[in-house]
Amino acid sequence: MSVGGVKLALACLGLVIAAEGRAQTVNMSVTDYTHWTDLGITATINNVSAIAANDYIGIYSFTVNSVSGGTVPISNPFYSVCLSPEGVLTGGAYNYNVKSFAQANGGINPNGLWASSGSSYYGIQNANYLFTTLQAGVRSGPDAGNQGAALALAMYTALYNSTGYGFNLGGTAFKITGESSTVAADVANDLKVLSSFTDYSSLPTGSVLQPANTSQGGPSGQDMLLGTPVPQTIGVPEPATVLAGLLLLLPFCASAFRIVRSRKLAVQFVQTS
Repeated sequence: MSVGGVKLALACLGLVIAAEGRAQTVNMSVTDYTHWTDLGITATINNVSAIAANDYIGIYSFTVNSVSGGTVPISNPFYSVCLSPEGVLTGGAYNYNVKSFAQANGGINPNGLWASSGSSYYGIQNANYLFTTLQAGVRSGPDAGNQGAALALAMYTALYNSTGYGFNLGGTAFKITGESSTVAADVANDLKVLSSFTDYSSLPTGSVLQPANTSQGGPSGQDMLLGTPVPQTIGVPEPATVLAGLLLLLPFCASAFRIVRSRKLAVQFVQTS
């Protein structure tokens, strides 16, 4: 990856709160592509090379130069993991348009390979969950390069291989063909985090930043994910627990009924005496 022309193994994705359908343009420029990344990793999508050994894989930071339209709050610096294979990130400032998950699903190279079914975009939601859950710890951790690369690889696996929400990775489109044993172990640990993604009723509304100039970033573009943290669920009591609780309340209800009844009788006595 060079300042003049950087090949990123998977189109840049960062995660922030986004609202679908809002017209918004973000102007950004890359500032750090080496601190939370690793080299020497190779991978394929449908047996076609997607990551080359000289690609920097991991978390990147950007400077947000300006935001126009819409209401999406974006941190500055802006942290991202790049998701589209063979995307080229060049030096300088570029504009990106905000698109919804649905609008962007077929727009990232290779076209249409995000794991989804109808309106269920579990691939991007799983990748989103991994990033929002882990990225802060990775950036502040002691092994930034390996852990940053591992998080990116786990996100790619979720994006392309998911068969449902949570820890469902039955697809085989994305395959890692070269990584160190340390990165491989970190990828496996990161993917285990998906097992805690259980609230599918309140999925975050997310969007994707796509280059305003269609020629930007080469044929694969520089698409970047915008998402929100998945809401934490509040446990719903089991029916047996609810019944037990109601049974415990019965003595209090009976006592209250006796008190109310005695008061009513007393009032009736006064009224008729």
